[in-house]
Amino acid sequence: MPTKADCIQAVTAAGLSPDRAAVLVDGVLAEQKRLKAAGQVTNLEGTLARFLTDAARAERLALLRERRNTALTIVKRRRLEENTARLQGAGLSFERSLAAQLWGDRSRAEGARDSAARRSDALTTRWRSELARALDNVPGIAEAIRKDPAFDLAVRREMREPGGTCDAAARQAAEIFSKSLEDVRQTLNDAGANIGKLDGYVPRKYGAGKMLRAGREAFVNDALNDLDWERTMPDVKPERRAEVLGEIWTTIVTGQRSHVREAEGNPFRKPRNMASAFEHERTLHFKSAEAEAAFHAKYGEGTVLDAVLSRIERGGRRAGLMETFGPNPETMLESLYSNERARLRNLTPDEARALAKGGTAKKLDALEKRVASGDADAAREWDATVESLRAERIAEVGQFRVGDRTGAVGKALAVLMGETGAPETPTGAKIARWGRAARNLMSASSLGSAVIAAIGDIQTKALWYRHGGENIFESVARALRMNLEGMQSAEKKEVGRALGFYADKFLGEFHARFSEGDADAGWLARNVNTLFKISGLNAWTEAHKAAAGLYLSNRMAENAGRKFTELNPHYAATLKRAGLESRWDLIRQLATREADGHQYILPESARDLTDARLEAHLPENLREGKRPSDAEKAENFDTARQRSLDRLRSDLELDLLGYIHDEVGYAVIEPDARTRAVMTQGLAPGTARGEAVRSVMQFKSFPISYMQRILGEQRWLRAADEGSFTAHAGGLVFAAAVCAVMGYVSITARDLTRGRAPRDPMHLETVYAALMQGGGLGIFGDYFFGKVNRWGGGMAGTAAGPLGGRIFDLAESANLAFHGEGTAARDKALRLGMASLPYANLWWAKSALDYGMMFHIREWMSPGALARSERALRKDFNQRYLKIGGLDMAPTKHVKRGGGFK
Repeated sequence: MPTKADCIQAVTAAGLSPDRAAVLVDGVLAEQKRLKAAGQVTNLEGTLARFLTDAARAERLALLRERRNTALTIVKRRRLEENTARLQGAGLSFERSLAAQLWGDRSRAEGARDSAARRSDALTTRWRSELARALDNVPGIAEAIRKDPAFDLAVRREMREPGGTCDAAARQAAEIFSKSLEDVRQTLNDAGANIGKLDGYVPRKYGAGKMLRAGREAFVNDALNDLDWERTMPDVKPERRAEVLGEIWTTIVTGQRSHVREAEGNPFRKPRNMASAFEHERTLHFKSAEAEAAFHAKYGEGTVLDAVLSRIERGGRRAGLMETFGPNPETMLESLYSNERARLRNLTPDEARALAKGGTAKKLDALEKRVASGDADAAREWDATVESLRAERIAEVGQFRVGDRTGAVGKALAVLMGETGAPETPTGAKIARWGRAARNLMSASSLGSAVIAAIGDIQTKALWYRHGGENIFESVARALRMNLEGMQSAEKKEVGRALGFYADKFLGEFHARFSEGDADAGWLARNVNTLFKISGLNAWTEAHKAAAGLYLSNRMAENAGRKFTELNPHYAATLKRAGLESRWDLIRQLATREADGHQYILPESARDLTDARLEAHLPENLREGKRPSDAEKAENFDTARQRSLDRLRSDLELDLLGYIHDEVGYAVIEPDARTRAVMTQGLAPGTARGEAVRSVMQFKSFPISYMQRILGEQRWLRAADEGSFTAHAGGLVFAAAVCAVMGYVSITARDLTRGRAPRDPMHLETVYAALMQGGGLGIFGDYFFGKVNRWGGGMAGTAAGPLGGRIFDLAESANLAFHGEGTAARDKALRLGMASLPYANLWWAKSALDYGMMFHIREWMSPGALARSERALRKDFNQRYLKIGGLDMAPTKHVKRGGGFK
């Protein structure tokens, strides 16, 4: 009778490694033992043979996946090393070169903006845009999703059981959602994941707030009764189901996977790498559609569209990292760090000498002169100094570890993986929700006039146009242009949507429509979205973004007839920085789309490039002339060639989409991954430090982004300009002038909505305030020149955040009352209460609200408050209220002392 060792030897001889063979044999023996214990001994050998066949097939597939992922890792590593060397050659440090490939860099080096973050954004934009366009093309479906919650249930049923509702619209929606999810799955699998296709898969978005309120035990008990365990977790023993469900509850409410569950058979244990993470993720399958609907009502939130969008965003984030750094980004980065330390240890003395900077470089220069004269002591000192340089650099590289999330690289990885948004514990999740609720209240009560503050953002567009090579006058003219979707032709709308614009507006209206999040965080968050919508901020932002995107698309089409060397040098510099110089010949061949008399190049046109046009861009061994004569080899050649052609088309489409949206992020500034890293400091929400940082940083995303993107990258310079004084002077004057003008327009617009006369533009404090409001001085303007920040808060609100500012104001009111200044305390408390009301500062309704109610309440609570306020306005700003004909807008002209109309 063969022994276990004989079996392992036989399996090893069949091609498996000894370790894999041992696992396979153990599995067969365990199955044999289980069958005998169950009394299933009939045709035992045949049953075991089938089991062995299935296990061997799984092993072969696993081996093929490993080989594929190994090949992917080798290809990605080679590219990463080439990019790192190129960026270091442009003057970037090793760590900064890696960080650049994670989230882009401010330098003007070739390919400095080609990053995992840009890839993630491009993938997410493509999927969201295709989803929005598909939904918009089905008559009536938009209205059904917006207003009929029952339609959501019908779509879920159609995804679970096609044709089960006899609702044609629901069937179409289900097909659209399923196709979108399939695109995400295929992309992740191409990047190294192994996600199987599930029939009847219905995505689900759970409400962390609901699950926290219900508790872990209730969730586990309900799931135990409602789940189809044969489909959900056939490999989990019944006695362990409750434990695994408890881990799922923790994962959902915290947003991160458990670190500690490594027991055999737990499909939710922490994966070894990002690719294998998808193999261990399961969806919960229910016994019936009714059970699923009831479970969703109790623990889920939003519509099926919310769930699809969540999968798209998460899939895009992971796919971008995997396509850049391979199936295991963290291990890849750690390996690159390890290689860099090894390289530094093997530097020659002359190579180590090149590391010297500043005073050390001057010292070595002096020592070299002494060494040249034969000074032996100087030679020894030179050797010691160079060796010290090497040791310091090795120590510097060694102190940052990706796993610890330290340094620029570790922090970038944490942000891109979404770790900075995940609480560490269920208790932390509760604290984080309360913190978000408080910050949402600040937003709902403070940002009703944000669209007026955004007028000053026009200056960033003007700088952006000039940076790309437009003259000063054309830059200003283009910066003032907007593309309101409702005012465009059908062709122009379609171009905008193909570029990925208007999707946020379209999907955003759906996304929060039926959201049922936490009563404190979710409800307020939806009201903030509503506030932005009715104030016009969403339309303003989307219109300016679309205008910038259409400009880039049109500019590519207009320059398609020129070689790269013939392009405007500043435009060429932006393309080179985006890594598109080598792609320009392909871009020139893309078909154009005409709309309203203008030509546009759309990223999706890359899908139509013929094989012949791509031939020159294929690897040498896959070109047509290299096709082997042997039939089997030719078939493999054709498969590899087609895969490479498809990859070229997809890469070009995503590179163009990523370039357009990355560049638009400079024209219309919004927080990116780097800004989020500063605003969170890598700290988890729900912790004391994490919540404090988030509260302090609220409303600071614009000044931080401005300092990073405009000031840090010297965007007042044109893209190809060197840092000469002449280039600096002209750009700085232009930037300051546009900033001051648009800042003054913004301040004046805000004053007019409050019934106040425009400020004296020649007054020095007005100039400072205009520069600050335009964004040019960022947060420093709040401290040094302004009495109010961009959103209307004081210096306490700037330093401690709006929430901290409100707390300071409350404490000041209490202090005034304590010292017997009751009137002043009451005034301040009243203003604080009124300022905390959501929607109360909505710009187009504020004056009516003030004159109709708020001024009267202030006078009633504190007689003479309005007169004191008018005197303070004249004293502090030399400003008065408007007089329109015979109408004086001063509050005291309309409100009696003590309240009531005059």
